[in-house]
Amino acid sequence: MSDRVLLLAICAVAALLLGAYYFNPLGPDSEDPRIRLLGFTPYRMASNAMAPAIKKNEFFLVSAWPFVHEDPKPRDIVVFRWPKNPSSTFAERVIAVGGSTVEIRQGVSIVDGKPVPEPYLVPEEVTKDYSLSMAPIQVPPGSFFMMGDNRDNSNDSRFWGVVTRKAIIGRINK
Repeated sequence: MSDRVLLLAICAVAALLLGAYYFNPLGPDSEDPRIRLLGFTPYRMASNAMAPAIKKNEFFLVSAWPFVHEDPKPRDIVVFRWPKNPSSTFAERVIAVGGSTVEIRQGVSIVDGKPVPEPYLVPEEVTKDYSLSMAPIQVPPGSFFMMGDNRDNSNDSRFWGVVTRKAIIGRINK
């Protein structure tokens, strides 16, 4: 292969990768080229908000592929840009989707009037007032209500509101 052909091939591949990065065909709200080009990126859990399912400092993969043609569903664990500071990312569980009403009564999450089965919760971690009770909240269309599994130690939608679809980076593959 001549040097000219090799140079043209390298330029073509570089242009293809730059175009894919720019147009972001998978759609994740991230500058990370791994998730924009490959659909996967590693993530390290920065807190105990999702314990025991995901422990602090645990590594796992985040995939943009599940949300190419579908929206997140209740019980999915997703990584998203924090609404209060989009340069920060959080990993939490989807509790309710747009159009739903969510509330907490006696430590039980209620969505559209029905208790949500949450076998991943540790009863000893659901003792603080904000984990035991929350007035009903209507989730706007195109938004998601998030909570960490470690309810007493989670900074989530109970405190700062819902997450828009655009802010969701991907689902945790665990």
